[in-house]
Amino acid sequence: MNRLAQHCALCGGETVVREVEYLVSGSRDVVRVRVEAEVCLKCGQRTFEPDTVRGFEEMRRKLDAGDVSALEPLGRTYRG
Repeated sequence: MNRLAQHCALCGGETVVREVEYLVSGSRDVVRVRVEAEVCLKCGQRTFEPDTVRGFEEMRRKLDAGDVSALEPLGRTYRG
C-alpha cells in the first residue's frame, strides 16, 4: 500500500498501515473482507486506497444484483 498520508485528516494523529476488516452490504447480503488501510492511532479513522474503494463499490453492485457466485458462505444470521 502506498502511504496516503502521514497524519490523519480528521485529528492530525499519526497513521499506520494495517490490515482491517470491512463489511460491504448490498441487498440482503453482507461480505466481510480484509484489506489494508491507513489507520489513525489517535482516533481510529481508516483511509483506503482508491482501488480498494472501487473494489467495495463493485462488490456492492454485485450484491445488489444477487451475484454471490464468487463468494464463500460463512453462515446465517437471524433476528429474534
